Amino acid sequence: MTARKIIAGRPYSSVEDLARAGVSEKVITGIKPLAIVRPVPASVPAAKKSAAAKTESAPAAPVNINTADETALQTLPGIGPATAKAIVAGRPYQARDDLMKVPGIGEAKFAALKDHIMIDGTAPTTATKGAMTAKTKGTTKGGTSKKGEGPATAAKVKLAPGEKVNINTATKEVLDALPGVGPVKAQAIIDARPFKTIEDIKKVNGIGDVTFEHLKDLIKVQ
Repeated sequence: MTARKIIAGRPYSSVEDLARAGVSEKVITGIKPLAIVRPVPASVPAAKKSAAAKTESAPAAPVNINTADETALQTLPGIGPATAKAIVAGRPYQARDDLMKVPGIGEAKFAALKDHIMIDGTAPTTATKGAMTAKTKGTTKGGTSKKGEGPATAAKVKLAPGEKVNINTATKEVLDALPGVGPVKAQAIIDARPFKTIEDIKKVNGIGDVTFEHLKDLIKVQ
């Protein structure tokens, strides 16, 4: 029955769109590495081409990823219901590229999204991004700029493959590197310590079942 619904719901712009056919979020997560979505071929009837084009079209104005609801987020290129929900769970974001922390959004997908999203009413211009890059390049290992104008921007923490983070002892920077956890949630995790089990992290405001599914294999309590 589900297979028939999937066929009837074609075409899809992303694997997450399978939710329209009644496929559960858990199943979608499991099949994502095995499934691909191809562009609609020329032989597809005009009605379905139109539906696919509507799904893939980008929103007319930039979408605020800190305030938009799941429906609005799904108007973004390649964003389906499951990813929209994960974006909401990962709030708040300090910068647009924080979106790459959301499971399923890598560099390629972010490249397609970056011109269609904003943070709280502002989307950095090319000039602004150039200034930020120049400022970062002008810093020294000692933590101050070459001209002594101020502290250097801290490097982003990267977790090693297979590494598990102890949520009872990890620093805010390390917690921030976990998928779906930004600086605000990282501080909330620290404030809620100690945890007896990894499931206790779901008591932290903003960390629900969806975010926990992405975290459970990456965290420990001792």
